[in-house]
Amino acid sequence: GTLRDPLRVGPRQHDGGDHPITLPSEHRMEQAERSTASRSQNVVHFLPRTTDALARVILPGLERIDPSQASLQVMIVTPDAESAVIVGNVISTLSGAQGVEVLPVTSANRAARMLAERPVHAIAGPATELQSLIQRSAIKLDSLRTVVLAWIDDELATPQTLASLESLFSELPKEATRVMIARRETAEVEKLIDSHLRTARRRTPSEKV
Repeated sequence: GTLRDPLRVGPRQHDGGDHPITLPSEHRMEQAERSTASRSQNVVHFLPRTTDALARVILPGLERIDPSQASLQVMIVTPDAESAVIVGNVISTLSGAQGVEVLPVTSANRAARMLAERPVHAIAGPATELQSLIQRSAIKLDSLRTVVLAWIDDELATPQTLASLESLFSELPKEATRVMIARRETAEVEKLIDSHLRTARRRTPSEKV
């Protein structure tokens, strides 16, 4: 399914969002993909907007999570709240990372209340909502290991999105791996890459993720 069609996610979908999702305990990554997961390098992927592509790209970041630490370690920036819920459901179907919880953010207010009760290892949501959570100290980025920009190229022309992204990048730990997924190479995408992912490797659909 595509990230524009949440109905393709299946029976595990949480329509209301803002629900921690626990990953299953088994994983079946191929050895080559395990090698990629162990690297701590910035990457830009040019891929179609599908859940399959999303799963392959974010899995390495999820495998770097230490479940024993009650801290935020992965952040996935989505183009909208609907996509955040889909990201959460994609993660819930992935293999590996036992005990990892993911919070899809559809509302910063609701997410802040949930985070006050229970910390999560990963979070997904629009840049504006995530920035709001950072500003109110609902989430801390000290332990963040990976940030993924998931198909936000469609939203880069929006001034509010750009401002939120710039603010997010200014808060990121220098050692955090930065990953971007874009559907196409545009002037806005190139500007973002030049500003924040200058040393990133670039991968196209013909290359193995």
